[in-house]
Amino acid sequence: MSRTTRITGVARGALLGWLIAWVRAVAVAVR
Repeated sequence: MSRTTRITGVARGALLGWLIAWVRAVAVAVR
């Protein structure tokens, strides 16, 4: 259980980071 939760946590963090990076890139491109 602990291993799966850690993996999912890391995956969620990576996905959030990717989304934030994408939003920032799009915002800069739009500007």
